[in-house]
Amino acid sequence: MKNKRFCLETLAPYDLQGIEARLSRMAAMGWQLESAGYLLWRYRKAEPARVHYAVVRVPKRRDGGDRKDPFPSQESYGPAGWEFVSNLFHGQNRGRDLLQIFRNDAVAPVPLETDEELRLRCLHRAMRRTYGWWQLVFAFLCELLPLYHLRYRLPQALFLHGNSLLFYFAFLLCLLLFALLRNGTYLLWYLRSRLSVRSGGEPVRVSRVYSILRFLSMFLLVVLALFLTSNQNEAVLVLRLGVLSLGALGLTLLTQYEERWKLDSGLQTAVTLLCVILIVLSFGRVPRDPFREAARRMEVPEGAYRWEGSLWDEAPQAFPLTAEDLTGRPWSHIRRTHEERGSFLARESLYQETASQESGESYRLQYSLIRTDTPWVYDWLKASYLDRPGQWYQPEDPAPWGAESAYRLCAEKHSPEQRLVFGPGYIITLESPDSLTPEQAALAASRLRAELEKEEQP
Repeated sequence: MKNKRFCLETLAPYDLQGIEARLSRMAAMGWQLESAGYLLWRYRKAEPARVHYAVVRVPKRRDGGDRKDPFPSQESYGPAGWEFVSNLFHGQNRGRDLLQIFRNDAVAPVPLETDEELRLRCLHRAMRRTYGWWQLVFAFLCELLPLYHLRYRLPQALFLHGNSLLFYFAFLLCLLLFALLRNGTYLLWYLRSRLSVRSGGEPVRVSRVYSILRFLSMFLLVVLALFLTSNQNEAVLVLRLGVLSLGALGLTLLTQYEERWKLDSGLQTAVTLLCVILIVLSFGRVPRDPFREAARRMEVPEGAYRWEGSLWDEAPQAFPLTAEDLTGRPWSHIRRTHEERGSFLARESLYQETASQESGESYRLQYSLIRTDTPWVYDWLKASYLDRPGQWYQPEDPAPWGAESAYRLCAEKHSPEQRLVFGPGYIITLESPDSLTPEQAALAASRLRAELEKEEQP
């Protein structure tokens, strides 16, 4: 490995002057280019020398022969002292227009290209697919489709179901912004270069912004890895990362060694499609084992027992408000579940209780305490609870609850009663099978407010 060196290059593929100057500096330090990938370029150790490099577009037909074009064929570069080094990967290696790197050891070699206008026009032809607007459409759809899917569950699903969904949308937003900046940077460079060439000059230098964007692409890969590791158990995480690594490795090897392997276009397309499918599958849902799920449902966890086909708690955990508190009588069988969820913008404590008697009478109570210190998140959550499609809430006196406002869902006679209570920085949702009397409402208000005040204490 002492004779090999891999460098992370962030030069734009259309920055011909920058690439040529970079390779000449590396040759002066004793490193000759072997291959130029998307980010990693491979160099080999050599004697320091003054070497000139040139990046040109070489047109090719699908049958491998040179098509009619103002540029000479690759074989005609040899007499002028130019030696082929590597293809320059820019996302369209298998297209008809290739960017190739040549070197010349002469002190003052004959330039490969002298017509700057033709050079810019052909370079733009090679770049128009790499920097196509289809990327913007793809990034926009990646952002829009999940939002459309969650349109009836926003913003609760966004703020109260963990940081992973927030993180996912942030990643997609970064991807969209990156596509906008990446394509916009190239378009601005091309327009400025076209004006410069028409004035008798050469293409303008590429801004350092592109290097920042290339580093941003690597940052997005890190963000992607963090997204995959969030809220995943160990087995699922290993499976996802394994499938993703296999697909990414396949694409990398295919782009680096396609010339050496000499694969036909059909096989290349098939392998590329397979790698893309593997990468997409790494984001998909892992199928559950139905036999394991059935066995899990049949198991009785520790501290529980089974009665009438359902699980019940041997020693129910303490809740701030229970069915016994509201009904004023004990229950024979009780099942309570408590879940803490949320994100760094909002958090929710969800309480669910099911109580039953030997006679078959049952009582189901569910309530949640939502807290947020961000005003716009609070306003969005409040509006989403009150503006649910097909539901209408009637305002009530908030004084018994000690809150700013209170609402009761207007529904059918035998529907569960649902209440919404809004206070400074908190939201209470309460669902009970029967309408609450004033005494029950006062008891529920005192218990839940006490729990909120307990959470506020450091």
